[in-house]
Formats: sequence, structure tokens, C-alpha cells
Amino acid sequence: MSRIKDALYVQGVPTLGMSGIPVTYGDVYFVDYDNGSDGNVGTRRDKAFKTLAYAYSKAVSNHNDVIALSANATHSLSSMLSITKNRVHFIGLDSGGRMYGQRARISLGVTGIAANIASIQNTGVGNTFRNLKVSNSDTVTEGLYTFA
Repeated sequence: MSRIKDALYVQGVPTLGMSGIPVTYGDVYFVDYDNGSDGNVGTRRDKAFKTLAYAYSKAVSNHNDVIALSANATHSLSSMLSITKNRVHFIGLDSGGRMYGQRARISLGVTGIAANIASIQNTGVGNTFRNLKVSNSDTVTEGLYTFA
């Protein structure tokens, strides 16, 4: 693996640039839908959680925790992810740092539940979402949005 000279790394991922993990006082949780397990510790890249919802359940409000999502998978949601905690940061680990066509994908599938108005509903304060593609495939009339 090539390394950036004088960079700080978290589990082999640089903390610099658009697709790096920010330096934080909080915890960093890794999510890999294809290879992870919600029984893992989640704080190591090779012991990632499987689901975004589980990683979010571990994050602490106002702690500046970071949830780092693998760019090699679609992170499927079975219901709307309601973000009510404050200062939780969601980052797709796509090394491209691109503004369009991000590879870390979050997708809400068909649920048939009218309360799922969006893939992600954010009512928290100071949360950030970076390097992510979000889609909503639900078929209910109310499911119009990716973010609410």
C-alpha cells in the first residue's frame, strides 16, 4: 500500500483529503456490507460492522463519532434511517473524492411502509455526510426522498 508522507492513518485509511477520515476525539466505526458482521467490534477495518443501522446505534451523540462506509458495496437499509443524534459523521471511503458517482452507496429498498418517507431522515445537529450516494427504491407514495 502506498502511503502519503507524514499523513496520519486510521486503520490504514488516511485522515487527509476529501475521502479521508477526519481527525476526531470520537470513535471510528467501519461498515462493510459485503464482508462485515454486526457481531464484530466495528472499530477495525478488518472487523467491520455489516449494517449502517447497527453502526449508527453504536455512535454517541455529541461525541463526533465517524461512520466510515466501504466503497465496494451498496449499504442496504430495511427501513428509513432516522438520524436523531448530534455530531455524527458519515463518510464513504471512496478514494476518488469525486463530487458525482460516489461508490459508497446507501439504498432503501421496497418496504411498503408509509412512514419511510426517505432513505435517511436527519433531525440531529452538526451531522455531516460526505462521499456518499443515497437512493430510495421504495414504492409507497410517501417515499419521495433520499434525504429528509
